[in-house]
Amino acid sequence: MNSWTADDRTKIAAALRDGAAVCGVPPHLRGGLDRYILDGILPGGFLQAVLCADLIEVALRADPVSLQSLPAVVQFLMFYAPRECWRSRAAVLVWTITPDRLEISEPLEP
Repeated sequence: MNSWTADDRTKIAAALRDGAAVCGVPPHLRGGLDRYILDGILPGGFLQAVLCADLIEVALRADPVSLQSLPAVVQFLMFYAPRECWRSRAAVLVWTITPDRLEISEPLEP
């Protein structure tokens, strides 16, 4: 996880807020994304699954509104989140300061 100066943190927080609005991320998901990106605190299970790029877990954990907003969340991550903080379970484990809260298990071997 990155450690930013107070000034950088303020700028990044504003960019995340604006990016979430531009992408159409629903308000109920924005706080979890912000806390994760800025502080490394894992969000709830749906966002964890998205961050880990685990489509099966995304489908299992989504409420209807969150599932409908999946494209907006992914677009937000692609354009506004550091690449190192998502895309795999391993990346999430490196980024987070709360690894004990990770609900997404290692994928099963085929």
